[in-house]
Amino acid sequence: MAAETKRINRSLMIGWSIIVSVLFVSYIGEYLKGTRTSEYVRVFLLCTILPNLYCHILYHKDPRSETLRYHIVVSYFIMYTFSVLTGSTYMVFSYVLPLLSLLLLYHQPRLIFWTGVAAVVINFYSIARKILSGALDLESSKDVEIQMALILLCFGGCYAATVIYDRIHRQNLEFMQKLEEKNIQTRQMTLQTIMTIVNTIDVKDEYTKGHSQRVSEYAAALAGELGMGKEDVERIRYIALLHDIGKIGVPDAILNKPGRLNGTEFALMKQHTVVGGNILKDINSMEDLAVGAKYHHERYDGNGYPEGLAGEEIPYVARIIGIADAYDAMTSHRVYRKRLSDEEVQEEIKRCSGTQFDPNIAEAFLRLLKSNKLKNIVTDTYDAQDGTEEPEGEALQRFLKDAGSYAASDGQKDDLTGVHNRDFGEKLLNSYLMEGGEGCLLSIDLDALRTVNSLCGFLQGDLYLNMVANTLEQIYRNKILYRSSGDEFICFLCGVTKKDAVNREMERFIRGLEQAKAEEPELETMSVSVGAVIVRAGEYTREQAMSRAERALYFAKQKGGGGICLYQDLDADFQPDLAHSDLKTLIRTIQKQGSYSKVYELNYPEFARMLNYLKSLAERNDQPMQIIMFTVLAVDEESATVEEKMETMKILEGAVMTSLRRVDVTMQFSSSQRIVILMNMSRDNIELITKRIISAFYKRSDNKKFSVSYEAADLNVFKDDRAASEEG
Repeated sequence: MAAETKRINRSLMIGWSIIVSVLFVSYIGEYLKGTRTSEYVRVFLLCTILPNLYCHILYHKDPRSETLRYHIVVSYFIMYTFSVLTGSTYMVFSYVLPLLSLLLLYHQPRLIFWTGVAAVVINFYSIARKILSGALDLESSKDVEIQMALILLCFGGCYAATVIYDRIHRQNLEFMQKLEEKNIQTRQMTLQTIMTIVNTIDVKDEYTKGHSQRVSEYAAALAGELGMGKEDVERIRYIALLHDIGKIGVPDAILNKPGRLNGTEFALMKQHTVVGGNILKDINSMEDLAVGAKYHHERYDGNGYPEGLAGEEIPYVARIIGIADAYDAMTSHRVYRKRLSDEEVQEEIKRCSGTQFDPNIAEAFLRLLKSNKLKNIVTDTYDAQDGTEEPEGEALQRFLKDAGSYAASDGQKDDLTGVHNRDFGEKLLNSYLMEGGEGCLLSIDLDALRTVNSLCGFLQGDLYLNMVANTLEQIYRNKILYRSSGDEFICFLCGVTKKDAVNREMERFIRGLEQAKAEEPELETMSVSVGAVIVRAGEYTREQAMSRAERALYFAKQKGGGGICLYQDLDADFQPDLAHSDLKTLIRTIQKQGSYSKVYELNYPEFARMLNYLKSLAERNDQPMQIIMFTVLAVDEESATVEEKMETMKILEGAVMTSLRRVDVTMQFSSSQRIVILMNMSRDNIELITKRIISAFYKRSDNKKFSVSYEAADLNVFKDDRAASEEG
């Protein structure tokens, strides 16, 4: 509307100025002929040129002004009144008609009506003067009658036409508004479709989540720096969003390979440009849509792909997207390298100007970098050390954060919790550590999950698992998270390498879990134990880090439900000490708590059931019981792995099973311990059985990384309980 008003105002000013100019020339001619006096010409100039200049000033001040039309009409009527009252011909009344024709452009009926009223009043006044002066009588009134009839006819017709025109114009405006709303909806749907496609691409490529959107913004900013118009900038933004659509046709195994691609894999990866071009080639709603997808990997020197185009042969849009794509790759983490620094990025763009990149476009991009105009495009950096925002370019970066954000395919997810499954999580963590990544590994065990499942049902156990997974998702951003077993999660906090920060992060998780449990009353009594180990660059393999985290978790569980422990806080000889005290702690707790209904609170439900069985047996036969706890210890902590420990525990189980009598009972007590309960056996025989088990273990195991220790004690708690009952 503003543009239309400006156009009409301009037309009105031009038309009025032409009329003033024609009249000025006409009156100057009459003055030269002697039919007009100089005083008349001066008054005419005063009544015409000054109002015209005044309106010109208003126009240049605001050409879109809605009120300018009224200033023009009033100023014009000053000239019109002077001409009608002083003109020497009856035709001066028609001077208002050019103005009338211009006012029609405004299709404003009220403006036409009041302009017509003013014209009729002025002409009536002029006629009345002539009648009173005797210059006009009934016999010579024919011209006057024509004059008034013509004015009434013109203004009446124009008024009627304006009413109709205004109605049509309003209908057109309403139609155009609805059409524009439809266009906006269509554009929004198109954008949503594009974003859905973009998100689909990002879901397939685990390591470049958000890449397409960042490249889109970089390319749009570069297009603006190159002086392109607003519409072209928006067009390039959409084209860049779809530049990697061809990755839909690339196998997931290649897209998500942790490490560099080999020759065959890279050849398949390069096909994404051709696939993308073919997908978009038949879409005609946007120019160059397929060009961006197909040619963004062409190089200025002709060594790119897929067609080896060079220089100006490469479409301009593709050259813009190409450098934006390269910039995002340089400033993002990959599993095979860390991001480049800002200085390294600028040097690389300078070095590749004229070879990989168009020199003019590279120069414009460097201007963007130096002006820091691209910094605001990525603002989701996070410092895992203290949980606060940090300056751009210093955060522990894209791959680390993206690895925990879950764009995994179904084959990489845990079906229940939606986090990574064990196979994919271990592969991801292994790749990160092999590339020099560092941080803190958390081994998180859900206390008594089996008891929850058996007593409360699997639905409540599943709710418990999902609550823990969701809490980890929400609290930690730069992470690698996966479910490692039925009741355990592994969460690697990327970049967290300080003890204070680790303790804060573990406590933050426990607090977050408490908040989540407050919303689920049935889970109020549940807890998790957390073991952690700090992993610095190149210090541990994944297996070694896992082994240490398991040791810390083992110590944390001895504190009871909800315990947390950092491996670096443990003494070097903590395992033998724990093994020595574990049995005493267990017996003391059993003596204190007694029955199965309370023992299960120790989170050893299977063991508690076994004790209830043995209790009834001991009460019937009045026989003593002895308990032996075997503990597997790692001799070489640097090389021991979780898998090796599990295999060693199976060997210990076999050695125990072949050495016991039928009346004896055994079961695994923890990931490192096995319990044996002997019925009515002398101390000499206990020592004999123990040596037999140890001997069988070492005969079966050729892994020198592990040793076995044991502790034995009498288990006469049931006898004491019965005696107390009889005394009572």
